[in-house]
Amino acid sequence: MPSRSQRPPGDRKARALAVQLLARNQPLLRGALVEMARTCGKEGCRCQQGHKHVSLYLATRHEGKRSLIYIPKALAPRVREAVQATQQLEAWIDDLAAEELQLLLQDKQQGARGKARDAPPQRATRTPRH
Repeated sequence: MPSRSQRPPGDRKARALAVQLLARNQPLLRGALVEMARTCGKEGCRCQQGHKHVSLYLATRHEGKRSLIYIPKALAPRVREAVQATQQLEAWIDDLAAEELQLLLQDKQQGARGKARDAPPQRATRTPRH
């Protein structure tokens, strides 16, 4: 594994951003936010004329099962931030893992051609997603 200084700037930046996110103790929630519009069934309610009640749910896995967890309006901003932070972190991890896989495949191909295995691999630069 190459030292930090041997990694391309894009790789270092993605890793640094992920570490900063974790160091801030940013709440993380895995899942997706889903808005649902429903009618309540009360006679004379505005939802009967098509103005449905909108509520927010977190679609996630809880105790091994898929679930929709109702999110009260007061908690919606906090939950949105936590879901977005988790999605960003997962995107950075996916990018880093994909790049590492490419490097592994390049190293494997170079080894199969009989090239020196001790030579440091050529690293491509990459910019992280934001």
